[in-house]
Amino acid sequence: MSDKENKLKTFFSKMKINFENQMQNIASCKKQFIWTVILTFIVMGITCLAVFFASVQGAEKVMVPNVVGKNLTEAILEMGEKELYPKLILKYSDDINDAGKVLEQNPPAGSIVKAYRRMTLTVSRGISLEEIEDYVGKPIDETLKRLDVLYRGEYANVKVAKPCYTKSEEAKGTIIAQFPEGGTSVYEDVTLYLIVSNGTEETLVTVPGVEGLSISALQNKINEGNLIFDITPVNVSGKEKGGIVKNQEIQGGNAVSPYTRVSLSMTVKDDSSASTRQGVMETNLPEFLYPMLIRLVEIDSYGHTKTLINSYHTGGHLTFPYEASNGSTLRLYVRDELVNEIVIQ
Repeated sequence: MSDKENKLKTFFSKMKINFENQMQNIASCKKQFIWTVILTFIVMGITCLAVFFASVQGAEKVMVPNVVGKNLTEAILEMGEKELYPKLILKYSDDINDAGKVLEQNPPAGSIVKAYRRMTLTVSRGISLEEIEDYVGKPIDETLKRLDVLYRGEYANVKVAKPCYTKSEEAKGTIIAQFPEGGTSVYEDVTLYLIVSNGTEETLVTVPGVEGLSISALQNKINEGNLIFDITPVNVSGKEKGGIVKNQEIQGGNAVSPYTRVSLSMTVKDDSSASTRQGVMETNLPEFLYPMLIRLVEIDSYGHTKTLINSYHTGGHLTFPYEASNGSTLRLYVRDELVNEIVIQ
């Protein structure tokens, strides 16, 4: 056997011995290794628990303020200073003056709690009336004062809309109609609409100049006044801008009777790449005995609601301009009743 072969044999023999020695060492340290792993996990668990309880117990402790008898806004501000947050429960009470006030709180005042906790506040919705009173024939000024007492606060179950004034044989300032009618049972939240006499002498209104206005500006004019705009859409393309009033039949500055119809033409551009769509909602309604409050509401794809039109109308043919986002829904209400709905696509 050559020297080279002898050297290789000797080398592999040593490697075998070393390997066997290492295996023997590992076998002898097996118990020690297992206990080391177990102790490591125990230490890690204790450390995690210590961090968890430190974070839970680390919130600053505060004294709960006394907010009973205070209005809700004031109560929330006072709680915010203590880093406490409200959970609201609404209920009716027997005292008219309780509307919007905190009736009860939990935890009670003086309790020591951790910051960022929720406090339960019981808030008065005011008194609960079983039916709407009859206000026809009564003066509007006195009636509004009484309604303010009965239904004050944002949580009242009856909301009072802005009164509508119209020509009538009744004395000026007298309520001539209401919706819902007197004696109507109140089972849920309702809006009360009052029609008021403006006397026998007709008060003229001035037609605004709307040529060149955008859709949103025209909507504001509709909401401000008591005129009816009959809008004809004119489709445009190219560089011509959409959503602009081109002309009006009765020029701005003229004095006309309330709820006179004013014809307009408005450009509409159908751009499929745009995030919004322009148009005119058209609906045929019955002729109303009195002007009725009509709302056009946009509900976008996320459920957010925006009121575009909130104006009185005498019925018949109705046209409202809109510019709404793709995927949104337009809903038209007469008082609180849904009469038309379209999806913008």
